Order: sequence, then structure tokens, then C-alpha cells
Amino acid sequence: MKLSTFERRADEATSNLFAFAKFVAETEDLSGDSRYAAAWLEAEVVNAAALEAWDAQGRPQEWNDEWQRNFKAEATEVVAQLREVIKAVFD
Repeated sequence: MKLSTFERRADEATSNLFAFAKFVAETEDLSGDSRYAAAWLEAEVVNAAALEAWDAQGRPQEWNDEWQRNFKAEATEVVAQLREVIKAVFD
């Protein structure tokens, strides 16, 4: 994945649960660097927690309020960490 593609997807990643889950899945194997692996694992933990909460609530069609209230801030933080690491890895 090109850095520009990564950045574009990162910009969209925290818009909702499904965008974040897709971003985490697509970015799993971008680098073998241990810093990237650690940052990605943090993203996966947030992703797993959000998906578990959504599933526990019966997989509702509309879940944006829950995402905004309970997961978006942490997702934004881990996306920022991934961005920082991927820029260092690509440089």
C-alpha cells in the first residue's frame, strides 16, 4: 500500500465502526517493523472491543452514537499512532 493510500484510508477510518474495522483489516501487514506491529495491535484491541459491543447490542443498523460516545476518541488516537509509525517506517 502506498503512503498516500494509507493516509487517505486513515482519514476515513474513524468515521464509523465499519470504516475502522476495514482500516484495521487492510493495514495489518503493512510492515514487519516491531513499532508498527505494536501500534497495529492497539488498533486491533480497539476494533475488537467496538465490534464486541456492537455484537452484544444485537448488531444494530444504526450504531453511530455509540461509536462516537465510546470508541471514536480511542480509535482516533490509535490511527494517529499508526500514522506516526508508518511515516517513520516509510522514510
